Amino acid sequence: MFFLETPLTMRMVRERYLFFGPPTPYLVLVAACIFGGLFMIIYGVAANPYWSFVGLMVLLAGLWGMIALQWITFDLKQRTYLRRDGASATTKLARGGIEQLECLFLLAEERPSLGNLAGRNITYRIVLQWRGMHLPSMILLQDYRVIPSGAPLQYAADPLFQVATRIGGWTKLPVIPHAHVSISDPIRGRRP
Repeated sequence: MFFLETPLTMRMVRERYLFFGPPTPYLVLVAACIFGGLFMIIYGVAANPYWSFVGLMVLLAGLWGMIALQWITFDLKQRTYLRRDGASATTKLARGGIEQLECLFLLAEERPSLGNLAGRNITYRIVLQWRGMHLPSMILLQDYRVIPSGAPLQYAADPLFQVATRIGGWTKLPVIPHAHVSISDPIRGRRP
């Protein structure tokens, strides 16, 4: 991947909306970069051109962070979703019914570790899949674990599986646990 992926967090709003989006500290950081960059540009014009250059770089970092935001909101009463996908060159909004979604996958990826004697590094993910690949798959949640060296890959997947089961209950989507095989690219389904 050529972009930084911001892990999403899950929030239930008024028992009606299920929201997956960036954590609040990330949004605060993006806003601080934008407003701090603007302030440094103005300060640099009045005092020292060096600060204008630094301010421009900080402002561009904040804008890049804002453009790359991804989120999805489910309206559980009307059974619809609204998705913002900013991970590509153009930002897209997609809207549709939950019936357009196929399932939730629970996937695992074994990460390389340098001298981790405690075990193997595993990333578990809940991935949302659209019917007929109408839209690209979306990673909803991630969990990072270290499992013992001889343990099966799905050894520590149960906490995230429980969360996936709750999400599946709210959205009426089936949950397919597929954490027994390492998949290095959950969006395309590639094995290492």
